[in-house]
Amino acid sequence: MGHGILTLVAAVLAVMAMDDITTDSSTSFAVEYTLLSVCAAWCAYLAARLWCTRHRVLATLSLTALVAGAAAAAGGFGTKAVGGWSSFWPEYTAVTAALLWFLALSITLIVVAARTGQARPRTSQ
Repeated sequence: MGHGILTLVAAVLAVMAMDDITTDSSTSFAVEYTLLSVCAAWCAYLAARLWCTRHRVLATLSLTALVAGAAAAAGGFGTKAVGGWSSFWPEYTAVTAALLWFLALSITLIVVAARTGQARPRTSQ
C-alpha cells in the first residue's frame, strides 16, 4: 500500500512539474527538473523492487516507461511557437505515457494491497 501511495504522490508531482515546464514562460526550471529526477529515482527503485518480488512483467514495463520518459525529457521539450506548439511533440508524448503508466501502476498497487488486506495493520495474537 505504501509503495502505491508514494508512487501516486510522485506521479502527481511529476505531472505538476511537467505542466509548469510546458506552460510557463520562464527560462529556468531547476526545481521542476529536480522534482522530475527525484520522481524518476523513486520509479527506478519501484521497478527494482517489483523485479526482486518476481513481478517481472510490471518491472520490465516500468523500467521501459522510465527509460523512454527520461530519454525524452533529457532531449528537451521542443520549442514553442507563437500561439501554441508548432508540431507533434514526441518528447511530451513519451513523458506523458510514462507518467500515465506510473499513475496506473500506483492505483493497481493500492487496489491489490487493499484487496489482500495488506492495508490493515497486523495484530499479534
